[in-house]
Amino acid sequence: AYGINDYLKDQPLGAISDTEDTDSVIGKMLKITKKIYNDNPLCKVIYVLPFVSANRGDESTRFALDFKNNATEPYSLNMMQESMASFCEKYEIPYIDTRKGCPINPLNAKKVLADGLHPSTNKEYLIYETWLAGQLSSLSN
Repeated sequence: AYGINDYLKDQPLGAISDTEDTDSVIGKMLKITKKIYNDNPLCKVIYVLPFVSANRGDESTRFALDFKNNATEPYSLNMMQESMASFCEKYEIPYIDTRKGCPINPLNAKKVLADGLHPSTNKEYLIYETWLAGQLSSLSN
């Protein structure tokens, strides 16, 4: 629900101390997470950190990873990933860390993300989907 589109649309990132009333990515993550648990107290929530986007920056900035957006307080995708991971750790919510082992990375992003954001072929999507399924499986145990 939150991630790359918020970064690309220059939404405020916020801070780990944000409340659910804060108009920021982190504040909205808290709000939706509380709603999910309020409606489904025994469900298991797993967040997936956004992977690299080739829509911003270039190879020198590892595309969006080190490229700051145009938010009021600009941040890079890497900063967003860090904040989202910190949120998950604060609230003990499992998450899939796309910074480690993800088959989509700064070295191949331009080639495998035809539109800069989505895997460009069924083969590349299947490679990512298989990796993601393996990560989910390891968190489900």
